[in-house]
Amino acid sequence: MLWRVKNNIKVRKRILEAMRRLRTAVTSLKQTIFSLLLLFVMPPISNAEVLTADIAQSLIDENSQAEILNTFTTIGLSAFSAVISLIVIFLNIH
Repeated sequence: MLWRVKNNIKVRKRILEAMRRLRTAVTSLKQTIFSLLLLFVMPPISNAEVLTADIAQSLIDENSQAEILNTFTTIGLSAFSAVISLIVIFLNIH
């Protein structure tokens, strides 16, 4: 009886260790996939085109609408802060 209990404990320890190794492998795989995503899918920061306040002001038409072209990769923090006549912003993501 005691032998069975000891053997059962050893088996459970091996299962837990295998689960820890699997969790470590999955975490490593997630980090690798995320790194590849940043490297190949996301647009490079060096080629970023920032929408500034001056450009944002020039995009507003007579209907108080602005269409942001897909050439802009980033909208500046205060791009529309000084604009009071803006009603709608269209994002052109095609």
